[in-house]
Amino acid sequence: MAALCSEHPGCPGIGRSIKGLLARRALRMNHSTFQKIFWHQIPPTRVGVFSGRIHCPCEVQFWDMMDRFFPDVVGKTLLDVGCGPGVKALTFALAGAHVTGFDVRESAIHHALENTRQIRQQQAHKFIEAQFFHHNIERGFSQIETASVDIVLFVEVIEHLRQYELVLAEIRRILKPDGSVVITTPNKDFQGNRAEHDEAVYGEKAFGHVREFDPDGLAEAMRNAGLQITWQGFMNPPTSTDFCRWIHPWMIRDHGFLQQKEGIEDVIGIRTLGFLQPLYNLFFPMISWCIKGYNSLFFPMLYRLASQKNLAQKSGKTLLAIGTPS
Repeated sequence: MAALCSEHPGCPGIGRSIKGLLARRALRMNHSTFQKIFWHQIPPTRVGVFSGRIHCPCEVQFWDMMDRFFPDVVGKTLLDVGCGPGVKALTFALAGAHVTGFDVRESAIHHALENTRQIRQQQAHKFIEAQFFHHNIERGFSQIETASVDIVLFVEVIEHLRQYELVLAEIRRILKPDGSVVITTPNKDFQGNRAEHDEAVYGEKAFGHVREFDPDGLAEAMRNAGLQITWQGFMNPPTSTDFCRWIHPWMIRDHGFLQQKEGIEDVIGIRTLGFLQPLYNLFFPMISWCIKGYNSLFFPMLYRLASQKNLAQKSGKTLLAIGTPS
């Protein structure tokens, strides 16, 4: 986890147990990709998100990117700035990283803690170092020591912040000299973004966009904060985005059904199957078999066509930038 400053005695310490050392050694011997971890080790009943067990390009492509840029995170410290329900941070934790997450929304931290509980319950044999705190990130990270973090996730957050310059400067401060920050944000130049309201999926009112960035604007903001860009490009090209629009409603409803089946309450709305719910209950085994077939057989072919996995995309709904301290 991120090294917590000794000047803040109220911050929890970090334990280094024999169990943790053994778990890290096992991970080095048998790496699991982020993709496998996200879809197979994080329970599909996770809360605070709408992705459960049905694969879609927007989730798969992000983890493909992370596999490329971070092939080994065992023992690395990671801070998720604006962690939301903590699913991305927990995926890194299951890969062996020590993770900390901050979010300004108490409900998001509640979700992150619930997701941590679900994972620890289902992955009892694994040692998971993860902690999440309710914190206004626009006030900086004084509780994090300078040059103590290997990886910072700043995913779909910068567009919500008025004090984004301060947050970027703080990210620069806490990164180790060879550390990296991952920044994603909606692409201002992508025509489809202006008319979309993906955040309406959430039952609670999401924070709106304060400022949106084009590639040049994001690069300038990073350079002004003292971050050197090591890679910049796009995710979610038009064909992928169209595919997501079609698959998301089914992802949402299947996820809601799984949560209802396990007696888990979530605040995300648009959950009901309506008149189809009794049929879903009746044919659940068959539907589960169909989803497995889609994920393993049809989705890989559709993804290759829709997502242009060569990372040489000329446009996309989402900007992705990797930066290091300059």
